[in-house]
Amino acid sequence: MTVDVSTPGSVKNAPFAYNCTNGSACMMQYVASQDRLYFSNSVDTKLRFITNPSDTAASTLTTMPTQFLFSPINFIFKEDMTQLFYISNTGLYCMDISSGKAWCNNSTNLYPYSATMGIFSYGPNQMTWKDSTTLLISTYNGKILQYLLPP
Repeated sequence: MTVDVSTPGSVKNAPFAYNCTNGSACMMQYVASQDRLYFSNSVDTKLRFITNPSDTAASTLTTMPTQFLFSPINFIFKEDMTQLFYISNTGLYCMDISSGKAWCNNSTNLYPYSATMGIFSYGPNQMTWKDSTTLLISTYNGKILQYLLPP
């Protein structure tokens, strides 16, 4: 994967890892309020984003300063952008952006039930918000889990 590209318009010439081309395992989420396309591939622990992704003359590429604890299978931002939830093969984790919640510490497994309820497999559209405190997660093993955020 290329280093960050801060010169507007140069992203279109930057090399990307094979994991994020041709439909391979690359997770992404577009955040319209920021006009950013966030992405991470399944073998990396970094979260990156492209600003102005539909305007190649203005696009830049940035790596967020924090890293996932594990290589994620998939991720989703909380709707207010204060937290980032991601799943690995073994659990659900929360990375705090600005919520200040102690349980959202990028190291506590919020889904410690893999032995009894099964593990997560990779698939598109794996997580969605039911409301501001309820996250729905597909295990891609025949289950839809409902996770209620702690206060």
